[in-house]
Amino acid sequence: MQNMSKDRDKILARVEESPELRNSYRHLSPPLRERFLDFLRGARTLPLTYDPFFKAIFDPRLHPERLSGLISSLLGIPVKVKEILPTEDRMLDGEALLIMDVLVELEEK
Repeated sequence: MQNMSKDRDKILARVEESPELRNSYRHLSPPLRERFLDFLRGARTLPLTYDPFFKAIFDPRLHPERLSGLISSLLGIPVKVKEILPTEDRMLDGEALLIMDVLVELEEK
């Protein structure tokens, strides 16, 4: 158990070294912070369908090719993400629902 604590401390120190990573990490809730550290230690996977992780991985401003690739795979045709429109939250049967409008460009054939 002490070894896991040392690994956690080393990983946390590396997170703190990067201003961008540190800022993103600090915006996570405490349970998601622990899940992220577990992921970096190789102890757990990330819940990619959770908003904070999905947004970090597929942020079109940072990684436009990732979201384009995902949407292309889902639609079965090549697309290029052009713009993300402002999001809106809605309630559906008492549960929050996030709607994201994405403008894409279809590849000409």
